[in-house]
Amino acid sequence: MSRNRWHTDQVRLFIAVTPPESALQDLAAVVRRHTGMAGAPRWTPAERWHVTLAFLGDVDESTKDRLRRGLTEVTAAPLRLRIAGAGTFPERKAPRVLWVGLAGDVPELSSLAKHVRIVARRSRITLDRKPFQPHLTLGRWRPGDVADRAVAEELAEYRGPEFVVPSFALMRSHLGPKPRYESLQEWPLTA
Repeated sequence: MSRNRWHTDQVRLFIAVTPPESALQDLAAVVRRHTGMAGAPRWTPAERWHVTLAFLGDVDESTKDRLRRGLTEVTAAPLRLRIAGAGTFPERKAPRVLWVGLAGDVPELSSLAKHVRIVARRSRITLDRKPFQPHLTLGRWRPGDVADRAVAEELAEYRGPEFVVPSFALMRSHLGPKPRYESLQEWPLTA
């Protein structure tokens, strides 16, 4: 399979869960208080906040169809989570990513991520070997930015409202000057 992302019959995909609008709005209100602070990252718009279970990269149509069929076999119960805590990637060197974490059914979320990754590998998609670390990316620092970890330290105390995740989705990433995500299909968590 060609990994050429400019090939027209390939789409850039990932599998994710997205907190409900109410949880995202609560977090957005906190983030707004940090907007404009010296050393803050370039913020990711709230409509793109999600928890990536598996990044798939560029996938052709036949592989996407095989993946969709496989994902119908993934079962899990609805997840009770809350957005909680914050940190940076990398943790010790100059930070590049500001993230918020999750609390609640995190072991079950990790199990869901494991299962969707198994389906992706069976669909002949090559995944990175990084361990799953559930988080939402809030912002990024570009090389040369003067990054201040104080934002992460303040957000580390954040505890959002509890919410239920009723499904996971296959998402398409549209790159370009105004990146956006599109949900292609969702699978309910009902087990």
